[in-house]
Amino acid sequence: MKGSLALLSKTKTHINTKAYDRFVIFTVYLLWFAAAFDPIGKVGGLRYIALICVYFVLFFKIVFQNYRFVVNNAYRSMFFLFVLFIPLYGALVGLLRGGLGGRFIDTSYITAGVYFIGSLIYFDEKTDTAVFLKAAFTILRLLCATILLCFITVLAKGSQDWIYYFINRGLLFFGTRHYGHFSLPYIYFITSPMLIFLLSYDAWRFFDKPSLKRLLLLFFTVATLFLSGTRAHMIISIVGVLLICLWHRYKRRSILYFTAIVLLLIFVFFTLGSGVFADVFSSHDQSNAKKLEYLKSYYFILSDPATFIFGQGFNAHVWSKVLSVMVNYGEASKTELTYLEYVRVFGLVGVIVVLAVVFIIQKSFLWLPHRFQWIEPALLLYLAVSALNPYIFSSNGMLVIGLSAVVLARESGRKGKEADGDASRSKDMCEG
Repeated sequence: MKGSLALLSKTKTHINTKAYDRFVIFTVYLLWFAAAFDPIGKVGGLRYIALICVYFVLFFKIVFQNYRFVVNNAYRSMFFLFVLFIPLYGALVGLLRGGLGGRFIDTSYITAGVYFIGSLIYFDEKTDTAVFLKAAFTILRLLCATILLCFITVLAKGSQDWIYYFINRGLLFFGTRHYGHFSLPYIYFITSPMLIFLLSYDAWRFFDKPSLKRLLLLFFTVATLFLSGTRAHMIISIVGVLLICLWHRYKRRSILYFTAIVLLLIFVFFTLGSGVFADVFSSHDQSNAKKLEYLKSYYFILSDPATFIFGQGFNAHVWSKVLSVMVNYGEASKTELTYLEYVRVFGLVGVIVVLAVVFIIQKSFLWLPHRFQWIEPALLLYLAVSALNPYIFSSNGMLVIGLSAVVLARESGRKGKEADGDASRSKDMCEG
């Protein structure tokens, strides 16, 4: 017995070394790298290797270090939503309605919970929050560089073998989009929505203390997000900077100013009859037409009181003919309309839970130190883009939301001299 206790003690001592600390940081870099360049596990299985490393670290934290994760109500409520409520409630309703009787492919909501649990790795008393943010931004800048290099290679008509490596694995799409008299090339990595996180950070730092270096970093992030080619990304790459500028000065009041400016711009463009603007929002556009067609099906599905209140649960395409047609007879389990999909799956019950979580977490943002206050508008922009694309319940969304939740838990409430002291210790750690 004494020998066993001695062995356990030695194990504890062994993992509390600098090598272990470096492994934790390495794991965070690997997690973000895998999310950016292997979100579906087809590039050497990096996605699964990263998750194994993350859970290995968490296992040792809990078992050998007896680590206690100090979380606030904001993180606790988000943990409940993504890890407990969404998987368990969706599975329960799916079971009761017969959705679990066929091949189960509605896995994204469960995967989201797996990734959110992984955010516990950022709770490390030895490591400043800024170190983990630096890891995220380093990988996102690498993604920017990769997209720009793809763009240059295509323009220069160089060898595109390395580009097709990503294309053949379903990670990258490139081509040309036509709006009015303009033709715009696009390089779309399926993980490019995460660049909204980087754009918000770069814009905040620039408006905080303008410099040529910060302007160039912001420009390259904006240009890369614009090059991704989706209409939502092109719009966010421009108006997102405007929102951060307003937020930097007016905080939440900027939402009113931002909305007024955007509505004015829309009115001006429609008044001038811009062909580009009209094409972007045209109901004849194939993507737009498809989404509009979905609305009729959602209306039919949600007109059933039981579905509206409790939702259809997971795998509803197995028994719901209307949904099965929408997702091409079971080839997929959901459409791109994220929020309508959420209502369809979880019903009014799920909406109430989300609103309760939002109510709980919104106060935490008010207590963040100034250097972290860009996170709230960053999440708002990410959620706005996610309305028409399934970005939230994915490795992309969970990494962004999970890291943001940890920042709220670790940094919310720090102010005055305490916040200034932390700032001096982590000054410019996120730069680069």
